[in-house]
Amino acid sequence: MKMKMEFSALLLVFLSSFLHSSNAVSWPDPPDWQQKPQMARYLSHFADWGVVAAVSPEYSLMPFGTIQSFADGTLKNSTGVPYFYISPMSDTYHNIQYNNSVALTISQAESDYCTKKGYDPEEPLCARLTLFGKMEPVKNSAELKLAKRFLFTRHPAMQNWPKGHGWLVHALRISGVCLLDFYGGASHISLSDYYAAKP
Repeated sequence: MKMKMEFSALLLVFLSSFLHSSNAVSWPDPPDWQQKPQMARYLSHFADWGVVAAVSPEYSLMPFGTIQSFADGTLKNSTGVPYFYISPMSDTYHNIQYNNSVALTISQAESDYCTKKGYDPEEPLCARLTLFGKMEPVKNSAELKLAKRFLFTRHPAMQNWPKGHGWLVHALRISGVCLLDFYGGASHISLSDYYAAKP
């Protein structure tokens, strides 16, 4: 699990550095760094994508990180549950068929906050969050309808993706929350505190 987290964090740092200057968007002001559950929900809500790290059966069971768009709600409604639109053709899908335990890593460098402050994406003051859990297909009809609304609202292009790719909605059923948003090491946040917090 530690290896997966480190791999996804390194991949995210590289991608954030590459994409940040031209594609960064403004998010609302973040919570104070001492408000750990609120900061975790802030990151999981306002981010549009992250790195999903899973075990790859194709590459000798090595950690394999993929960029995945997700949404935990509309911009005005946060659930804390990341939902994904995944094709059976994708590496992510193949990996989670083998082992659906994954780590989702999100960085505040996705927004323009860190650049404005002069923070490198690796600095703790440029907050990052890793959510651990099981990636599962959404089968409940009410949840599926809601999840599609979240995804298509936040990612309108998804509605026009090729139908023949067999897109399936998945949810990350979170079992662990790890946040780094200040010096002194990461914080492990309880699920009850995470879900009770407002972004």
